[in-house]
Order: sequence, then C-alpha cells, then structure tokens
Amino acid sequence: MSELDSKIKKILQNEGFYNDALYLADYDSFEEIPLFSRWKSVSFLKKKSFDENNKLLISHAVKLVEHALKVSLINAGKEAHEDFFCCVTLTKWDNVDEINCITPNIYITRRRKWLFSYINLKKTFSKEETLALKYIHELGLYNYDVYISGESDDIRRVYIINDIYSQIISPNDDVV
Repeated sequence: MSELDSKIKKILQNEGFYNDALYLADYDSFEEIPLFSRWKSVSFLKKKSFDENNKLLISHAVKLVEHALKVSLINAGKEAHEDFFCCVTLTKWDNVDEINCITPNIYITRRRKWLFSYINLKKTFSKEETLALKYIHELGLYNYDVYISGESDDIRRVYIINDIYSQIISPNDDVV
C-alpha cells in the first residue's frame, strides 16, 4: 500500500467510513457524506497532480460504495436492500483550485424509489461528466457510469453509479 493510500485510509477511518452502521442508518431522505470534512485533512494532495488526486480519492470512494452495497445485502432485509442506494458524488467543483481535487462524497439512501422520483439523472456530457468518466475508465471501473442531476447550467452534482442500478435508468437517461 502506498503512503498516499495509507493517508487516505486514515482520513476515512477518522471520518467514520469503516463503521458499518453508517451505511445502515435510517436517514430521513438521503445523506451525502464527504470523504473529508476539512480541507486541511487533504493538504498533502497539493504536492500531486489534480488528476492523480482525483483518481486516488474516487478509487477509495468506489471501494466504500462497494462495501456499503455488501453491508446492505448482508445486514438489511430483502425489501430494505431493494430500496437501498449508494453511489459516489463529486461536488465542490468551484473549490478545486484551493484544494487541488474534487470532493468525492458517499451518497446513501434507504429510500431509492423516492429518491429516483425526486432527482432527474441524465447525461449531458458536460466537462464535469467527461472528466469523471475519464477517471473511472482510467481506474478500470467499467461497471460504473456517470450522470448529473439538475436543470440549470450551473455546475451540478456528478453521480458515479454502479451498473447494478442501470435497470432503473431508461435509455434516454431519465429515471423510470
């Protein structure tokens, strides 16, 4: 394990991501939890390239999502697991110059059906989506895809979603 991986794992431990109860909590609607709560925690990333930092953080975020899916499958009942949803979101695009990375979050809900009736996932091939897609392909995460939500032309939340959820996204990328 590299020194950077060790530092990221320490941050994730301090943020509580290795506590399985985090993934099973009954949130009112959804929870979006940043991988780091303070920019100071990732100040060591200023020495690396923007792309390297983002791939490192996204790879750790995806591992957490995969762990959350397993935790839900093993510990939640069948009905609860079927309504569970977890993905990586990328936010804070306007702060990338300050912290030299995008902020990955773990986005969790136990109310997937409600969530997908509320958010409008789509593909617009924005620069943010294109960059996220580049990262997941370079990381070999071919079972993930990239979407955004929102109607405005402002910078939107980018979702990195496991293909297991593809049955809920129609061919025109609107949620069924």
